Amino acid sequence: LVNTHAGETKMHSLEAKAIDLLRRSLVPIAQELNELDWKTQMSPNKERLKEHLSAFANYSGGGFLIFGINNDGAPVGIDQSAVNGITHQIANLASAAFNDRVQISHGSIDYNGVPLLAVQIHEAIEKPIHLRGKSIDESYIRSGGQTRKMSRQDLRVAIANSRTHRFEEMPAPIQTTYTKLEDILDYSAIVARTGVKFIGADQFKHERLHELKMLAKTSEGFVPTNLGLLACAKDLSKLPTFERYAVRVLSYQGVSKVSSVKRERIFSNGFTLSLDEIVAYVLTEIPFSETIKQATRLTTPVIPEIAIREIIGNAVIHRHYARTDSYTTVEIFSDRIEVTNPGGLIGDITLDRLLDHPPRARNEVLAELMKLLNYYEERGSGIDKTVSAMELFGMPPVEFRSSKDHFTAILYTPKSFDDMSKEERINAVYQHACLNYVCGKKTTNTTVRERFKFDESKMTKVFRLLKDAIESNRVKVGDENASRKFIYYLPYWA
Repeated sequence: LVNTHAGETKMHSLEAKAIDLLRRSLVPIAQELNELDWKTQMSPNKERLKEHLSAFANYSGGGFLIFGINNDGAPVGIDQSAVNGITHQIANLASAAFNDRVQISHGSIDYNGVPLLAVQIHEAIEKPIHLRGKSIDESYIRSGGQTRKMSRQDLRVAIANSRTHRFEEMPAPIQTTYTKLEDILDYSAIVARTGVKFIGADQFKHERLHELKMLAKTSEGFVPTNLGLLACAKDLSKLPTFERYAVRVLSYQGVSKVSSVKRERIFSNGFTLSLDEIVAYVLTEIPFSETIKQATRLTTPVIPEIAIREIIGNAVIHRHYARTDSYTTVEIFSDRIEVTNPGGLIGDITLDRLLDHPPRARNEVLAELMKLLNYYEERGSGIDKTVSAMELFGMPPVEFRSSKDHFTAILYTPKSFDDMSKEERINAVYQHACLNYVCGKKTTNTTVRERFKFDESKMTKVFRLLKDAIESNRVKVGDENASRKFIYYLPYWA
């Protein structure tokens, strides 16, 4: 239930539209409109009310229920206690009674000195809206000022004019009150990264943010979309149901969650405001190595910054935002970093094919925005860049884990070849072969030796390692007839 903004003296567009429709329905002859239905009080017949909500959600432009008007079209008014009960009951129905959530707003209006309640039912993006647990035939529409069941032709038109919901573009169902959008949104990172300065009237600024899909146009004016809050919220923790869209960072004393937590921090700003800060904070929580170059002391994080940045960004972009019970979590142990986001792998993507699968974004509008702002590339290269960075520094391979509910990427601190397990060594060869394959390069004895930073005296180790990888069905010989000098290797699926 979206409440009208507090503190404004100017009449809201919701109220203005409701009064205009009400006047048209009462003068010169009292008659209900397709866009408006009168109600004296809340009817005990909840099934009929559900039909009205379905009908207005399926009607082009949506419509209004006006409470405090009797069946003859005479304004009789309504008191505050009735308003509270009606709005609560309608909110519950709108949330739970249909195949998809019905978006509603409400406001008190004064019609010729009589207090009335206007409940606006917004047009649904994806139609038809039908009763939960029933077939699509239980869909309703407004016609001739009445609510009736949709015909087959009505259903075909509704489906043809519908489109799939995209979570990020939908008006955010926030229940907080605010005087102006800037009370809850901070666009500074958008300005800094796009070079677009929001000068002039608010209308121009809001139109530009609407183009970026961070604001939605409604009958009440501009309101934040889910994308707008994810990207620019000043504090997600103050927005009910958005609290756990923040990123939680935990630092442990040792190598296990049994170890005590040294520090915990939750980054509750929108991602355009917090991602750089999160990466910088993680870098302060991991060890650095020191080298001397030309009398200058250089410090380098033991895990490459680009790998940390890409894997955290990947988690934010691909998390499942229907899940509101879990944070995106960064856990820092003495020997690794684990980044976990709610939501498993998408569709038919498997762990083995992360490096070569065509890009697919669970949240395509968010991915598009992050690309526009030069945070990340949309073409699915985040995993590739992470694995490549770890290889470049001779690090252990990246470990990926996936379940129905979560996806985790693990970045390990440096290990010598001898300290790596056999499984880690084979996985490193496999990831190396995948990277080369997608780049059009060949994996050879020499490239594997270079991946592990071996000198030429260690070729025996390379041959043994490749033999293990072949026997484990992780890689295969590219050409069985090639001489030893020209032998190369491919991922097992290539």
